[in-house]
Amino acid sequence: MASAPEIQVSRLLDERGLGPYQIRLMAWAVSLSLIDGYDIGAIAFAAPHLVASWGIERSALGPVLSANNIGVLFGSAIFGWIGDRYGRKTALISANLVFGVLTFAAAYSHDLTQLFWLRLFAGIAAKLPPATAALAAAILQLGGTSARCLCAGGCSGTAFSPSHSCSCSPSPLSARSALPD
Repeated sequence: MASAPEIQVSRLLDERGLGPYQIRLMAWAVSLSLIDGYDIGAIAFAAPHLVASWGIERSALGPVLSANNIGVLFGSAIFGWIGDRYGRKTALISANLVFGVLTFAAAYSHDLTQLFWLRLFAGIAAKLPPATAALAAAILQLGGTSARCLCAGGCSGTAFSPSHSCSCSPSPLSARSALPD
């Protein structure tokens, strides 16, 4: 029996280039990273408004500002297990849904306790950039290129939050536009 010819997938992808599917996948992955980066940056610009409108000390916002990072610590293990057990797509989609709902709810919170818990649980689902990079790298077979694009997306989202807050607000340097009316 004749053996089948060996096909090197990486060489095939290099020769064919990126198709519409891969480009759409990267656009979605970078968009998710932008949203995650925006969430991280927006709270810092909303903090002065929260201090003024809620009449709280600046130091009281410390736990709220770090809640997302603490949540990521646990979320990496939780959604990593979900990804191993049920698949990366399932983990990524469920993390996106949980993150989106909790981040939206956090924008309408009325006190520090509520905001802390919403940001903590949103942080649990906020392992989006690493999971997105892993999924995109697996599908695109691009290795470090996809990770660099997603890192740039997250950094751009963080950088976009202050410019959006300042450009859309009634007065310069006001963070009110980062919060709903």
